[in-house]
Amino acid sequence: MAYRRPDDTDPFSSRWRLKHRGELTSFGIPADIVSSDQRWRYTLSHGDDLESGWDESWLTDDQARKLVDFLAPLFPNTVAVDLVERLRRRLGTRE
Repeated sequence: MAYRRPDDTDPFSSRWRLKHRGELTSFGIPADIVSSDQRWRYTLSHGDDLESGWDESWLTDDQARKLVDFLAPLFPNTVAVDLVERLRRRLGTRE
């Protein structure tokens, strides 16, 4: 039996990350984070990257707004998605 890659396309998946690599880097997520499943998942879950020290404060307000507009619709419930929550707090939005 051959290995078959899962069809998982949620924002924590490799497929989603690779498909949206260009958007994520244009919104200010460093390429090193976007190039790694582990670092991307950690950043999405915790709102920062331990290796580089990156967090949402590195983004311009415009980048932060575009990133939260891109990610928020994917997470109707943002429990365990601290990046979205941190961006919302920074921008003073809840939805």
